[in-house]
Amino acid sequence: MCDVVNAVRRAIEVLTASRAAAVDYSKQAGGWLGIDGNDDDDAAAIWAEVLMLPPEQTLALMWKVMKDNPRLGEAVLLDLTCFAAHHL
Repeated sequence: MCDVVNAVRRAIEVLTASRAAAVDYSKQAGGWLGIDGNDDDDAAAIWAEVLMLPPEQTLALMWKVMKDNPRLGEAVLLDLTCFAAHHL
């Protein structure tokens, strides 16, 4: 599960920040989580998979991804609560 959470964290960083500012959450050298190729393409592919999850799984995953992020913090958790209220 930790690899999935880290991959989603990395994908969000790549998709929302310049590549130079993206945080590498992986512990593997030579690419994040063993994925080779373009970071933008890899991030988009991971995010596409997240979007196909059922709402309850999306909520659980995003809670794990965002809960310890000091930059996003409470605002994201409030968004997740709103998501849960509308979709679950």
